[in-house]
Amino acid sequence: MSGSKANDGDRLLSELHKALGFDEQPSQETIEMIMTGYDIVNIDVAIAELVHDSDIHEAPVPVR
Repeated sequence: MSGSKANDGDRLLSELHKALGFDEQPSQETIEMIMTGYDIVNIDVAIAELVHDSDIHEAPVPVR
C-alpha cells in the first residue's frame, strides 16, 4: 500500500474501532485480511468500469 493510502486506512480502522467500542486492538493478520478484501472489491469495480461499454445501450445503426 502507498503511504497515504496506508495512513487513511489506519485512521479509518481507528475510527471504526472506537465506534464499535472494541477494547482490544485487532491483530495485524485481521487488519491485513480486511484490507485485502477491500482491495479485491476495488479491483472488481475497476474491471467493471473498464469493460462497461455505454455504446451497447444506444439504438442500433441500420446497415445496408
